Amino acid sequence: MSDGAVELERAIDSIRVGYRIRQHLGDLTELVESIRELGLLQPVTITPDGALICGVRRLEACRILGMRYIKVWIRSGLSTPLKRLLAEQHENIMRAPLAPTEAARIYQELKAVYQEEARANIAAHQFGAAAQPGLPTVGTPVGNASKKAALAVTGTRSDLTLERVLEVDRIARDPEAPAPLKELAAVQLTAMDAGRNVAAPYARVKAAEAGLALEAVLEEAELPRTLREQTEQALRRLEEATSSAELMARAREAMKQARASRSRAGKPRPSMELVRRAPVEPRRYSVRAFL
Repeated sequence: MSDGAVELERAIDSIRVGYRIRQHLGDLTELVESIRELGLLQPVTITPDGALICGVRRLEACRILGMRYIKVWIRSGLSTPLKRLLAEQHENIMRAPLAPTEAARIYQELKAVYQEEARANIAAHQFGAAAQPGLPTVGTPVGNASKKAALAVTGTRSDLTLERVLEVDRIARDPEAPAPLKELAAVQLTAMDAGRNVAAPYARVKAAEAGLALEAVLEEAELPRTLREQTEQALRRLEEATSSAELMARAREAMKQARASRSRAGKPRPSMELVRRAPVEPRRYSVRAFL
């Protein structure tokens, strides 16, 4: 895993599971048989003080087998908010609800841990077990780190919302972003926390980003008239949007138009005079050419 993880053995009874979003662990029969036959291929992941981060099904399967000790990855370097979340999660919510920006940062960190787990799971099955067909996968499936992290932090599959918060945060911190856009992003991050709403502030930032992209295209001196008219129309439609949903839809259209205009404007257009003067010579085509 990462530089902040150490593999050790730990007493199963010393690992604190705490509240888990996933209340039903499903059928553990295959997992139990796999661990009985092959051993635990991928350790569970815990914090230095024994709070479980990943691997509740593996932990329970080892309990069923009567094991007293289990291999663990001890993951250090976790932020205080994430450690507090793992320690204080109980019932269905934390004692105090997280602000969107707080939830997004914890989500980002926990997602990285789950991604490390997925990579370790792949590595555990590249040799030995992978060569034996029909054996079940032990550990965390690959590809659901975002949803798992969102569930752990918010109790819902809100990964798209949390990714939007992180995107606005990246824009606010980007040293190469235009100053007005960075300032707007910082203001909208504050608005997200104050209103506990992500959609509207995110739409404002994306609309501003699209508007700046269109204006940059219009500043090109040799922009063909048709492209200029299309770009100006996209900018007007963006400015006329009223609702957040409409703003987002037109922001996406505007960015698409900006990319298309920039791409087409960069291609040299042949002079009509040269086209008229070009000699036209008959060419022979084989049957293969038409096919």
